[in-house]
Amino acid sequence: MSDRWDALRKLELAATLGPWRACGDDRGGCICGQVWSITSDHPVAVVEQGEWGDTYPALKTSGDTFNQHVTAVIEKIAYGHIDPEVAKRNALLIAAARNAIPELLKENAELEAKLEAMQRELKAGFELAIALESERDELRRQVVELLNEGDHELESDKPPF
Repeated sequence: MSDRWDALRKLELAATLGPWRACGDDRGGCICGQVWSITSDHPVAVVEQGEWGDTYPALKTSGDTFNQHVTAVIEKIAYGHIDPEVAKRNALLIAAARNAIPELLKENAELEAKLEAMQRELKAGFELAIALESERDELRRQVVELLNEGDHELESDKPPF
């Protein structure tokens, strides 16, 4: 198994047990965007939707010079917007991908085993072909030698067949 498949296998084994499902998957997804582990019965991810970006704490002041009030707030630097319908499909995809990984890993291992078997068969076939070619060349040499004994001189080293 390649390093890439090994890494995927390790991630799959270390993650929350599958199968996973997107909240509301039976009706095309849910606005909450949660992805749940059915086995563990808890959420494993929440898909980002609507306005997204970085949040940071800030202080806001209000009032006049002698009577100021300071309030702690959370500000956001918005980078973009994810449509809620796209977010639903993203949650469905995350769950489907997680659920497909064990079968994909199994199928990949089976295909790699078949490939290795075919490579062994091919190598054995090449080795047999080389051995038969050597045997053919030796038989040709013997036929030429026999034909060249006595009155049957050949004009070339190739037998007449």
